Amino acid sequence: MRLIDADKLISEQDVYFDGNRTVKDIIDEQPTVRQWIPVTERLPELHRDVLVAVCDVNEDDASTFIDCLVDNNDRPTWSTYNGALDRVLAWMPLPDRYRPE
Repeated sequence: MRLIDADKLISEQDVYFDGNRTVKDIIDEQPTVRQWIPVTERLPELHRDVLVAVCDVNEDDASTFIDCLVDNNDRPTWSTYNGALDRVLAWMPLPDRYRPE
């Protein structure tokens, strides 16, 4: 028969789970990789430059440009594409500007 110290085991188990919780918190706090946001899900803020994926011939043949959404009589339109919202498939924020260290 083997006797155990239940309190010690419980405290060690708590340390283990607290450690896992800490690792999860650290992971959750990390910045995410920039991802394309479909225009069907959300549009960017007005007058803020973003990268846009524009449909040339079909969705598999998209080009990437910098553009911004502007207000055209209370209707958001892309500044470069004469309001062709259907040509812009997705957008993403621009990366931070380069700053030499």
